[in-house]
Amino acid sequence: MHGQVVIQMEKRVKYGMIISQTNAGESVWDPDDNACIITKEGWTGITSGSVAVNGCDGTRESKESGVKEGCGTRYFGDGNCEQPCGADAACDERAPDSYYDSDMDNYLDLYCGSDCSAFRCNADNNCTRSPKGDMCYYYVDPSGTGHWLLFGSPDQSYEAGSPWQECFDSYDNDCDGKRDCADDRCRGVKNPETGEICCQTNDVCPIRYGVKGKCDSPYGKDNPETTKPQYTYTCWWKEKCYGDDCPSGQKCYCGVCSATFTSEGW
Repeated sequence: MHGQVVIQMEKRVKYGMIISQTNAGESVWDPDDNACIITKEGWTGITSGSVAVNGCDGTRESKESGVKEGCGTRYFGDGNCEQPCGADAACDERAPDSYYDSDMDNYLDLYCGSDCSAFRCNADNNCTRSPKGDMCYYYVDPSGTGHWLLFGSPDQSYEAGSPWQECFDSYDNDCDGKRDCADDRCRGVKNPETGEICCQTNDVCPIRYGVKGKCDSPYGKDNPETTKPQYTYTCWWKEKCYGDDCPSGQKCYCGVCSATFTSEGW
């Protein structure tokens, strides 16, 4: 085969195919590239019985004969990472020490290291750094669509409530340690879909149902319906007034704010 005498030593199964190991070397089928890669000096075909399959009898990814550099360093004669040689699957067929847009949304979210290890910016590593030192951010574009990206793209305005989704997406968009409504840059931002309003203090919350709003935060008024010590940093309203819950010029009478009565009562 290709001028070499092939003596079969053993057979084993990988990727559901029989891989023949010979004294000329060993080849591994790469399903992504539809080609063989060489893991030891020389090469041989992958066979099913006595018939070569998937082009492994004539297709090699190595551009040189006798290449052995790849599987020791997780990439191969063509310089790309190879999953069969131990590279992370996300970096298969990609150049090492490079950035990629893995989800095709025009934002770089994947870094393949020099050892072909993958760092993908996603919900699992929000606000953590890649081996290269880049921060993983969740950015919401003006249309309200979210994107994972490694910092290094053009500067964006993060978690400032424009668009409003930044303050209600469950991520720390600007990586300042404050998420969503807990970030003071989201102060007063309203979720048009749920009616929620971000706050840190009571003065942000408007009058609703005839009573003044309260802010569920350490700096406002605890909402007894929320689990502590967690706060929602959103406005809430009592069903019935009590004490100073009424707007200016009104008094709380029998649980209802009224301008008719000049004193509080039940």
